[in-house]
Amino acid sequence: MNENSKYPRLQISLLYKVAELSFLRAMRESYSSITVAQELVMRVLRLEGDMNQTELASRVGQDRNNLSRTLGILQKKGLISKKVQEDDRRFSLVSITSEGKKVHQDIFKIMEEWRENVFFKDIEPGELVEFNKTFMKLVRNLQDSLVKK
Repeated sequence: MNENSKYPRLQISLLYKVAELSFLRAMRESYSSITVAQELVMRVLRLEGDMNQTELASRVGQDRNNLSRTLGILQKKGLISKKVQEDDRRFSLVSITSEGKKVHQDIFKIMEEWRENVFFKDIEPGELVEFNKTFMKLVRNLQDSLVKK
């Protein structure tokens, strides 16, 4: 086992950065003002439904401060709405608006084309299945390490 395969953290970091830049370039013409973090928030809300900020922060992997900034920007654009929860006024229920759904559906089409023609180009379906299995094991290991402490 060589050093690169033994310690893939750098490759994972590089993959994330290059994928983000490549996807942003693919979106540039139609949605240059939407960031990857904003797209992820809209995706979770569109596909999973309304949720409070704590749940949303956990789902998208952002801390509450960064998420608050992201939500503020999306709210100003009219893509999400926030409603203070009646039972606990410290929490807001976050929803995607109809305009946000439309924008995200358009972005999702761009994303699917990018995935097929760029990100997963020359990758066999079986390779992708195995990669996803391994990747999810890594995620679970890291999540478990956070819970134990």
